[in-house]
Amino acid sequence: MKRLSLLFVLVCFGCKSPDTNAKVPVGADFQTVATGRVYEKVSQLVKKFHNLRHAECKFSRIKSIKPFAQQARNQIEAWTVEGCSGRLFTYRVVIAPGIDTYVSVDNFSDTERPPQ
Repeated sequence: MKRLSLLFVLVCFGCKSPDTNAKVPVGADFQTVATGRVYEKVSQLVKKFHNLRHAECKFSRIKSIKPFAQQARNQIEAWTVEGCSGRLFTYRVVIAPGIDTYVSVDNFSDTERPPQ
């Protein structure tokens, strides 16, 4: 049986502007290159991705963000979110900075290990 994988992609026009209310949480558990509007858009995209994949266990909050790898200019991060009953889910987020920031959200592959 083929594994069905959803892939969300977002191109963020004008995302470099810092005038937004979305603040990246402070602390060692929140290490991301996304700031301002980019962080706001990425967090909304992760929430939508999660809720589509796990309709029975809706998104509650972002638990942690950890760097995973760097590929050329792209930053790959592991975003862990909390769902129902404290269940944790980790997603692979690719952020490609530029004038139009590219973001994709997917599951980690079987050969990749997200940071703990």
